[in-house]
Amino acid sequence: MIENLLNELIKSDKRVFIQTHDFPDPDAVASAYGLQHFFSLFNIESHIVYIGEIQRDSLRNMIQKLQIDITKGNNCNITNNDLIVIVDGCKGSKNVTDLPGYEIAVIDHHIVDQPEDVPFVDISEELGSCSTIITGYYMKKEIDIPQNIATALKIGLSRDTDLLTRKVTNRDVDAYHYLHNFADNNMVNNLLRNNIQLSDFSFFNSIITQLKREKSLAWHYFEDGCETNLMGILGDFILSAQEIQLSVLLAKNQDKIAISIRNGNPDWNAAECIRLITKDIGAGGGHIEMAGGVIFSSKDFSEERAINLIIKHLYG
Repeated sequence: MIENLLNELIKSDKRVFIQTHDFPDPDAVASAYGLQHFFSLFNIESHIVYIGEIQRDSLRNMIQKLQIDITKGNNCNITNNDLIVIVDGCKGSKNVTDLPGYEIAVIDHHIVDQPEDVPFVDISEELGSCSTIITGYYMKKEIDIPQNIATALKIGLSRDTDLLTRKVTNRDVDAYHYLHNFADNNMVNNLLRNNIQLSDFSFFNSIITQLKREKSLAWHYFEDGCETNLMGILGDFILSAQEIQLSVLLAKNQDKIAISIRNGNPDWNAAECIRLITKDIGAGGGHIEMAGGVIFSSKDFSEERAINLIIKHLYG
């Protein structure tokens, strides 16, 4: 796919935008950054854009230290004549805002419906990160990756695989090893360690003191809201308890209900649980190990109903 995409972009005189999923995480930003540099090797100029907010200080630190040029898409005067390459997301997904411009390519590792109207598609659902896909482009062409690019990609890969403990394939391991040879590994380790801030401690305290549990399922509802990226961190924290195999976090963010699920049982499927509780009232998806979603209106949400649906699904 990448060879055909490169040939098409080289021939084109249109502007190219690399779009991450909304409210991007480290894997999305790293993938876009790595792809932008890869394009530049073939004299293809591109711009990284996103919709939403950069929510975590750790990601802002990564962007600042690596001097990643990323801009809100609605500030870029994107027109219907421009080309868009979506990374770590897919056209039609609820977490990818439809921007003006023509979606020429999708590069993703999530479980999604392959878009029929996108010419170039590289979706590898089995992989632990989108950064693995981008690293593979360099590896295939035997291109040495600059230190800043390798550093970002190694952080993205590490984050999405939870330090190589979640949904790891041989391709992920090979990419990690390749990146390790080029990255600033001290910076990688520093940014990976410094993943939370003092203001997050109140959310951890809520979980510790108010977590609900049914067998190996645990859940918590943040009625006063919680950042979606922090919810993933908190879900991993819950799953580190040996008695818990599935964590479900829900948060009322404005008038919507954000959902984050982490799963440690190979016989269960986090994405199926998301689809179950958002059916007809929201949207979501992900992987066996982790998934996220949203209920569009808090009026349609019932904590008891959502958890009972999951309990029935898991335990019958």
